[in-house]
Amino acid sequence: MKRLVSLTLTQAAVILIVTATFAFAQEFTFVCDNPVQPGNSGGENLFNALLTNNSSAGESFILELDDSQIGDWTYAWCVTSVGCFPPGVYSVTVPLEIGLDDTIQVHINPDSTTQDQGSITVTAYPESSPGTAISITFTAYFGTAVEPGSPRVEPHSFTLSSAYPNPFNPSTTFSYSLNEIANVRVSVVNLAGQEVNSLYEGNQSPGSYQLTWDGRDARGIDLPSALYFIRLNSDDQQIFRKALKLK
Repeated sequence: MKRLVSLTLTQAAVILIVTATFAFAQEFTFVCDNPVQPGNSGGENLFNALLTNNSSAGESFILELDDSQIGDWTYAWCVTSVGCFPPGVYSVTVPLEIGLDDTIQVHINPDSTTQDQGSITVTAYPESSPGTAISITFTAYFGTAVEPGSPRVEPHSFTLSSAYPNPFNPSTTFSYSLNEIANVRVSVVNLAGQEVNSLYEGNQSPGSYQLTWDGRDARGIDLPSALYFIRLNSDDQQIFRKALKLK
């Protein structure tokens, strides 16, 4: 016999308030598809990273550059909305309105006659929340100085991105980051707080991960149009993100 579950307006409001509280903690992404590249001797290695404000308000982001691992190689870096900067400029403020993004470019000029590899690290964080920083290390290398499978992004916090697209049909994708080895569970819950699907469960190392939800429950049944929540659990931490399915 199926048990029907109903929500009062007060219960629904509590769920939405709790969700908003968790969502406020981390609402930006800073990603790069190819931060480790074989060196282009006599030329330039160009790295592109995307900073996105997924929060519900405009925010100023701080970008900090660390060139302590570049060695004798030359470099420059640029922010599309601000401009380009020579070596010696180590901090830039980037204002981003709701839902907007900006591209950060790092130009490294490698020289195989002086060293095997060089790296530039850029760290991004909201001005109002420095503790949620994400760092990306951009590396050019020659030979086997860097293994292709080496970790590329070093998240400084436990984060869950917004789902995209959102609203969605039939599927939506999101990413999350861990700053330490943890037992992780990623699931989808409905407005009643019931789990409708488990997307991942197990131990994971520090790093960034991506998952796609196909809008189905654990039995593979296509779920109806409704507001759902992506839930990320890790030991004593928990974050929710809204995902609106439309047909």
